[in-house]
Amino acid sequence: MHSGCGKRILLVEDEIIVAQSQKLILEREGYRVDLACSGEEAIDMIDGGVRADMVLMDIDLGEGMDGTEAAAIILKDHDIPVVFLSSHTEKEIVDRTRRITNYGYIVKASGDTVLFASIDMAFRLHDAARRLKESEVRYRLLADNSEDVIWTMDFNGRFTYISPAVERMTGWTPEEAMEMRLEDYVLPQYIVPLRNLLAEELAKPVGDRAESKSIEIQQYAKDGSVLDDEITVTWVLNKRGEPVGLQGSNRYINDRKRAEEALRKSEEFNRRLVESSPAGIIFVDARGVILFENEASKRMMGVPQGKPSPVVGLNILKIKQVEETGILHTMQRAAAGETITGLECHYRSLLGKELDVEVSAAPILGSDGSVQGGIVMLNDITEKVTAREQIKQMLAEKEVLLREIHHRVKNNMIILTSLLSIQAEYVDDPKTRGILQECKDRINTMQIIYDRLYRTNDLITVEVRPYLEYLIQTLFTAYATVPGKIDLRMDIEDFTMEVKRAIPCGLIINELISNALKYAFPGDRSGCISVSMEMGEEDGTPMDGDGATTGRIRLVIADDGVGLPRDLDLNHLSTFGLQLVRIQVDQLRGAVSILREGGTAYEILF
Repeated sequence: MHSGCGKRILLVEDEIIVAQSQKLILEREGYRVDLACSGEEAIDMIDGGVRADMVLMDIDLGEGMDGTEAAAIILKDHDIPVVFLSSHTEKEIVDRTRRITNYGYIVKASGDTVLFASIDMAFRLHDAARRLKESEVRYRLLADNSEDVIWTMDFNGRFTYISPAVERMTGWTPEEAMEMRLEDYVLPQYIVPLRNLLAEELAKPVGDRAESKSIEIQQYAKDGSVLDDEITVTWVLNKRGEPVGLQGSNRYINDRKRAEEALRKSEEFNRRLVESSPAGIIFVDARGVILFENEASKRMMGVPQGKPSPVVGLNILKIKQVEETGILHTMQRAAAGETITGLECHYRSLLGKELDVEVSAAPILGSDGSVQGGIVMLNDITEKVTAREQIKQMLAEKEVLLREIHHRVKNNMIILTSLLSIQAEYVDDPKTRGILQECKDRINTMQIIYDRLYRTNDLITVEVRPYLEYLIQTLFTAYATVPGKIDLRMDIEDFTMEVKRAIPCGLIINELISNALKYAFPGDRSGCISVSMEMGEEDGTPMDGDGATTGRIRLVIADDGVGLPRDLDLNHLSTFGLQLVRIQVDQLRGAVSILREGGTAYEILF
């Protein structure tokens, strides 16, 4: 490939034949050539937008301006390498061209080799000059726009250059800073260390000198305030590699210093916070190595005050005492990213102290979300666990006592019913014997509850369905004299009820079922008695004038017998049984209503 590589040359030559000959030679080498016959034409072509990578300029161009004048005009507005191609060899003419451009002077008839070598050298020089200029521009832009102050200085401490950032940072203009000595802006205590640092480096062999040095100092601003400053210094070297000055940058670090101080105070506060915590705190890294244990944790483990922790530096996975408790599992879960709270463990420390602890753990995450370690918090709950065990023991004792009380109450009720049975044997009056039997039934209703409480673990509540089903079946056995005459239907939901509500509820059912069995089906009349109980929602609807409200339980006892008299008033009852029903309903803060269609139905809501 030709060396021209398509570069474009403007050939300025007034001799047409010479111009055509040179054009052919250049094009054969790979250059693209435009011709101009005068300096004026060359200027018009360049100003008119003709692209030229180089101008080959003859000096003698006939009438009008010569080549040196045309070159000076072109170079005024265009960065193009101009090479003079002339037959003149006089010193004064060559010197005149050098004042215009330094890209070359070729004597005509020097031969093609000299021509092409000179052109190639001119291109290389121009490219190097362009890169140097771009580098200088970039450096100056960098220096002028840098947040840091960039400077050069001689060994006397005088600035030879300083960037505009100095005014924003210190208040001094670059011109003012250039006139200042080191003593004028650096606090006195830093001047000697700075000079000693430079002297020590200069005293070293060239190969041992540091490429750069950084040091923190303080300096004055124009308003007299003090600035924290980080200086980075390198050497300015001459062609022989000898240091002839300094260059560097100043970074004002007041904000960083304040942040560092705030961080130090924050770390100190956090350290005091951790150390003063009543809870034991342990930090472990991602491998399980214990990094820190606070004073509270050491006290828990039996470490004497002022003594170092025996577990710091150990891997938690290799501490047998930890492995035997749930603490190890907690740490493993924390390392997997979980947060665990409230785990209770019985723990024996390396020093042999046994205690109960409540363990909580959480992972410590890095900025990328990865687990960097974990924090474990220990609360000594030995006293709490001891008290809890004592309470459990006391509750167990009270439960035994309460169960015994229920048993004795049940036995006493059995004794009462037995006494009533004996008394009935000595009574001839049927009415009196009936009253004694009703009393026995009422006592039996309560005795059934205490019997069930004695047989179950729950001493406060009773299961409604088995209690009522057993009670109703017992009543049917006692009063239904003709088997199969009266059917029994029960639809009772399965739920529990407090004893204080179950007893009046049982007494109500006892009275109403007994009445139905005794009076609803006289003679040969047959029929059905139904009992239903369900749990509903409270709606706050008033049921009667005493302020009772619709309760959560609905009890219905119905029969299809002869029914009650129409003039029966629940608020003015003459029989003790129905009065007892009314009293028990009031105790339950409920309401009762009677439906008389097709028999009798009592609806009780409480």
